[in-house]
Amino acid sequence: MKRQADSTTAIDSSKNSGLDTPGLNAKQRKKIKQQMHVQGVSEPVYNSKDIASNSLKQDKSITTLPPRQLQINEVIQARSFEISSLETALSNATEYTGAQRVFQTLPRHMRRRAASYNVKRLPMHIRKRALVQMSKDKTCQNLPKHRYKKRKATHLSEEFMKRPAHNKWLETHVWHAKRMKMVEKWGYKLADHPNDKNLRSAFRSSKNQSVIHDASYIQPIELNGPELVVVKLLQSFLDPTFPNCAQKDYLNGSRHLVTFFHKQASYPAGAIGLIEILWKPNHRVAENALTDIRTVWLFTHPDTHERILKLLKEAIELPTSLVSNTPVSIVSLKGEFCRFEFCGPRSHAILSECLQLCSENTDLGDVNSISHSVWQQLYSLISPTSVSPGVVLGLTVQDPRLSFPIKMKSRNDAQPSFENEQVQSDVLSLLKEWPAGVAYQSSIWDKESRKVALDTRATNVQINARRSMNLIPGTPLAPSSTDSRIPILLIHRANYYSMQFSRGEYSDGWDLVIPRGWAKEFWLTFIFSGARVAGLREKRSFHFEAAIPCFPYDYPETPTYDDDTSITCAELEKIYNRTPKAKRPNYESLQVPSPFAPLFHQLEPSISHSIAEIESVCTIFTQPTTTLTESAQITQKVSTASSDLLPGKSTTAPIVVLHSPSLIQLIHNLSHALPTYTALCSVLAEKLTALSYKTGSLISSDVLSDLKSAFVRVVITPIKKGAPQERGIVYAATESDISTWHSLASSMVQYSFSSQKKASTLEESDANLDDIPSKDRILGYLTTGHFSLRQGQGQAIGCCSLAKLYNAMQVQNAVLKGSMGLTSKDGRVRVIVFVRGITDRICRPALLEIIS
Repeated sequence: MKRQADSTTAIDSSKNSGLDTPGLNAKQRKKIKQQMHVQGVSEPVYNSKDIASNSLKQDKSITTLPPRQLQINEVIQARSFEISSLETALSNATEYTGAQRVFQTLPRHMRRRAASYNVKRLPMHIRKRALVQMSKDKTCQNLPKHRYKKRKATHLSEEFMKRPAHNKWLETHVWHAKRMKMVEKWGYKLADHPNDKNLRSAFRSSKNQSVIHDASYIQPIELNGPELVVVKLLQSFLDPTFPNCAQKDYLNGSRHLVTFFHKQASYPAGAIGLIEILWKPNHRVAENALTDIRTVWLFTHPDTHERILKLLKEAIELPTSLVSNTPVSIVSLKGEFCRFEFCGPRSHAILSECLQLCSENTDLGDVNSISHSVWQQLYSLISPTSVSPGVVLGLTVQDPRLSFPIKMKSRNDAQPSFENEQVQSDVLSLLKEWPAGVAYQSSIWDKESRKVALDTRATNVQINARRSMNLIPGTPLAPSSTDSRIPILLIHRANYYSMQFSRGEYSDGWDLVIPRGWAKEFWLTFIFSGARVAGLREKRSFHFEAAIPCFPYDYPETPTYDDDTSITCAELEKIYNRTPKAKRPNYESLQVPSPFAPLFHQLEPSISHSIAEIESVCTIFTQPTTTLTESAQITQKVSTASSDLLPGKSTTAPIVVLHSPSLIQLIHNLSHALPTYTALCSVLAEKLTALSYKTGSLISSDVLSDLKSAFVRVVITPIKKGAPQERGIVYAATESDISTWHSLASSMVQYSFSSQKKASTLEESDANLDDIPSKDRILGYLTTGHFSLRQGQGQAIGCCSLAKLYNAMQVQNAVLKGSMGLTSKDGRVRVIVFVRGITDRICRPALLEIIS
């Protein structure tokens, strides 16, 4: 009875040990629950004298006593309280608590949505605990399984590919959908950005590691015909200031050409978009350019694919064209290839380890020994930017699942190690002069070879069965004669502007082109090798960090930009209309006529848009007696008036933007020599006319008129503080502003960003930065802008009217009296301007530079 009373007392003490005490938070109560309470037993107190006297009274024959015995049942019953207390403490522990599920103890990157009901999505060491928790759930475990739809499809991946044409899935869609935000763009369901990381981590990966982007939405158009006829056909659409597509390096397939596609005989107007031209290598020297049939691929953006295909077919059908009497076929290869874009210094090492070259000792004849030798010589390169820009390699590789997973070396162990000076000299000569024929004999150009590579693909069940036969788990499988031999193309991607200013790590790299059906196998291999996945948002950010315009976001002269701007404008307008008036900016007081889309057409000298309707409507907002119904009608009028001035709905022709590096350099060189913009347009028109005669390209008959209303792309860097935002407004600086900010701006140009930090301690001028300039001073608008992680300050990309910008350059030259203080060492002129956001009143000074 006494022991039972003590047990009851201990239990009561545990109940009143603090759990019912008011004022304790949840963390303190949980800690008290996790403490194990030990039963208190009253033991008698023994005296040493009593023990000694009792021992003398005992019988000396101790051996006659029976042996001591331990009754297990009695001991367990006596210690039942301690055992139950231990079980309670374990059940209340952090990893075993009932309030926290087992899958919640995993790191966030290992958690899966299906882990709450499917233990197979959990690691092996915690599946038993998960089964115990699931058995205690009140939900029904024996639900009938409806597998009718799954039985109907012979293969689930084939069912995934049968999707609506307006939202087509890529082969890696399921992988992306589990980890990234998906958006509908350009007829595809594409990954926009990861759900777990932000732009800062992606920037670190592009700077130090490797980034991969699934660009399988970029598909080619195939042209087949006589070489001379195909060249003449392409020259009538391409920018004549870019390299000629008939150059030797392009015709033999050693390099690919990135150029701009325009409407036929419309340059510099009628821009469609960027394209990549890749000629199929010819194994023999062309004897007759009019009879030798050549094949060329035009890799196009998905939004420009149908436009370019239609323009090419219309040009062939013209009775007056050169190709009207010549058989030239144009075929769309949409869905025939998958394409992965790599960037970052680690991308070359990942490709070198993951692409296992096929053996050359075969009778198939599908291996190019020259290209394989070149790729093996490039194994020790640290970064893909070391390779000559635009080169192409045709390789034949094994199934990547045979060597999966790839064990990558650390960056310290992967340093370049040349056996001797001769090997190093060979690599340097290879980088200096790229050999011809490295893209020849690649079976990726043959449709039947691509089909054979797909038909002979082994299933995952067959691959896993071969892996189970290995004595050592994880050992790469030996390729057999029945394994697929996959033809691929490696295309080096580089930008002119990034090469000039050594910014290629953020945007340049390798493009891998593989036949359809192999995307998932290669994708998982690259991911497990350490490549980080990037979406559309990350791709645009990489271009921004390198100060390179990204198509189509920074190309307002193209129809693709108009379509995207119309969609974005409608979304922003919906958000604005459903926001209360007190919580949204008053664009009428901020003097922003169109806050949702830049109005580039208003800046053209030859085009005059009337904003009187918008201004008259906006003045109604100042009337305090408007009702809710009237306010809704006013908002609708503003929406209609603004939408009429959108680029996509403008009744005028698209704007003209000069994107040629040679023309931009000519503008920089002539900015101090020619005092008027008319003289500059005359020089540019003469240069374009001479190029058209030299290359045989077709240009617009009214070149001078197009140049007078032309725009240029610019990069803007704040002089002191501030981060320009998208859709911001660029203003010209007055003479007093140039005199005020010249000293601080010249320190930025002549020295470095560190000089800017030292000069940032200077006191700001007394200029009224919060005074909104007049509309006549608007030079252009910003298409992309935010904080640059590479620069450590704000940065923006936009478009400005060349006529207004050239006048601002002349004003700056007059104030500085011809000083070259804002001209860099490479001869590029910087212009002092002011930038204002659509929600700001302050105009911050910045430096503007024209780019291509």
